[in-house]
Amino acid sequence: MFKKIVTVFLSLLFIQATCFAESNSLEKGGKQEFVIATGFEGGTWHTSCKYIAELLNEKLASKGYSFKVIPTLGSLENIELLQSGKAQFATIQGLFSLMASEGIGAYKGKKTDKLKAVFHLWPTVENYTIKSKYIKTGNILDLKGFYGKSFSLGPDGADTRIEGNIILSSLGIDYEKMTIPQLGYMESSKALLGGEIDGMSTPSYPVLYPLEALFIKVPTKISMLEFREDQLKAINEKYPVWSPFVIKKGMYTNQNRDVHTIAQPNILTVSNDVSEKVVYDVMKVVYENLPLLHSKNDALKEIKNKKMIELPPINFHKGAMEYYKENGVKFRMRDAAIYKFFG
Repeated sequence: MFKKIVTVFLSLLFIQATCFAESNSLEKGGKQEFVIATGFEGGTWHTSCKYIAELLNEKLASKGYSFKVIPTLGSLENIELLQSGKAQFATIQGLFSLMASEGIGAYKGKKTDKLKAVFHLWPTVENYTIKSKYIKTGNILDLKGFYGKSFSLGPDGADTRIEGNIILSSLGIDYEKMTIPQLGYMESSKALLGGEIDGMSTPSYPVLYPLEALFIKVPTKISMLEFREDQLKAINEKYPVWSPFVIKKGMYTNQNRDVHTIAQPNILTVSNDVSEKVVYDVMKVVYENLPLLHSKNDALKEIKNKKMIELPPINFHKGAMEYYKENGVKFRMRDAAIYKFFG
C-alpha cells in the first residue's frame, strides 16, 4: 500500500511540474496564458509583437493557448521577467542575451541558462547622429571631439545606454567626458532640433520616426556617423554580436547617401520552462503565415524562411530545433570576430 501511495504521489508531482513548465499562468478551464515582454509602447518591438500575438491567438486558441503582449523598458527588464516567471517569451538584443548566458558585462556573476532562442527578428541598427558642423572624418571617432558637449545615449539603465557605453569604450571614446542627458528617442530628437544637445544615439530598426523627423526638418544640419571595418572588429572583440549594415540612400527622407553603420540581432527568446510542444507550435504558426506577417510592417519582413541560418548568441529551445530540423534547416556557427545576424 505504501508503495502505491508513493507512486501516486510521485506521479502527481510529475504532472504538477509538467503543468508548471507549460506556463506559469493557468486560467480557468486549463487555458494557458503566455506573456510576451517587448519594449517601449509604440516602438518596433512592442508593435511588431502585437501582430505576432494576434496571429498566435487566432491560430492556437483551439489548443487552449493565449498570448499577451506587455510593454517594458527593453532587454534588461525582459530578462528579469523571464527569470522570475512573469513572462514566458521576450524580445532581447543579441548583446544582452550573450552577456546573460555567459555571465559577463552587465550580468557578471549572474550567468543564466534559462534563456533560449526561438527565432531571429529584425536587426537593431546603430544610429549615431550629430550636428553637421562637428563632422571631421564622418566616422564614429568624431565623437572624441565631443568632450564637453552634450550627447544623448539614453537614460541610465536603458539598453541604449549600456549598448552605447560598450561601443564607445571599445573605441577609446570616453563618454564620461560628455554631458549625457536623461532623454529618450523623441526627447533627444526634439532637443537636437532645438539646439539643446549636439548629438544622439538612437539604435533601432529603420525607419525610426524621431530620426526621420530630423531628416525632414533639418536635413543639411545633421549627419549620421559611420563605422569602419577596423572599428567594427574592435567593438566585436569582447562582445561579438555586431555586423556591417548599410542604411541605403533614401531610406530616410532627404538622406542623400548610403550610411555604413553596424547592427546587432534581436531575438525572440523563451524561458526554458516552456514545453517543446508550445514552442514548436509557435514556430509552425509563424513560419506558415509569413506572408501575412510581412504585410503588417517592414520589421516583420526580416523574419524569413531560410534553409541556412547562423546560430544566435544563445542556444535554441528544443522545440525550435525540432521545427528547424523537421524542415531541413541547417546551421552555421557564428564567426568569432564578426557576428552576422539572420537575414
